[in-house]
Amino acid sequence: MCCIKELSEIENKGILNADIPANCFARLMGELFVYKDDNNRENLYKFGYDLGKFIYIMDACCDLKTDLRKEKYNPLVNIESNDLYDILMLLSDSFIDDFKALGDVSENEI
Repeated sequence: MCCIKELSEIENKGILNADIPANCFARLMGELFVYKDDNNRENLYKFGYDLGKFIYIMDACCDLKTDLRKEKYNPLVNIESNDLYDILMLLSDSFIDDFKALGDVSENEI
């Protein structure tokens, strides 16, 4: 599946459920982090996935005011601004935990 094409279609349709485009971008990032098929594959994919979801939502947060003013697509338009901080904290906790788990991997496994 081509995540970039799928993400473009989601955004062009104006889908406002932020999980849908964020998960699509997350899958793309997860695949980017898996550079070889070994014992670290699952941990690297999970780290890339969770980091990708955070990046997508963070970017949408940064663009929100401008997108509203210019009437451009942004999947966060229906989310209360005071909830965005909590969402970002939850997402960052996920990829930070994933990163810490990568530190548990011995150099012999890399």
